[in-house]
Amino acid sequence: MLTRLVATREDRLEPISYWIRIGDKALSSTFERKLEKIKRGLTGRADSGMLVRVSSIDKDEALAYKEQEAFINALLQAMPDAQRKQLIGGKEPELAMAKDLK
Repeated sequence: MLTRLVATREDRLEPISYWIRIGDKALSSTFERKLEKIKRGLTGRADSGMLVRVSSIDKDEALAYKEQEAFINALLQAMPDAQRKQLIGGKEPELAMAKDLK
């Protein structure tokens, strides 16, 4: 569910963590997202979607991802269940996110 990448520009490194939610599912691969869009299109469903992105400017990727993980987990724990489900989907979103981050 969580995707990580590093954007670079000259000597600037920006580790990025992100996920995409379509309907009540958080999807990680481009293939999964396209397949879900096709399924929803064929059934006439037009569910909402969301891209959630957390990044930092840091040359130490491991440290940046650790700090992003702590931020994401703190954010999710601070949110009411209904809002957390809107952010990451699923029936037990805190479990889904925790499994992916660790």
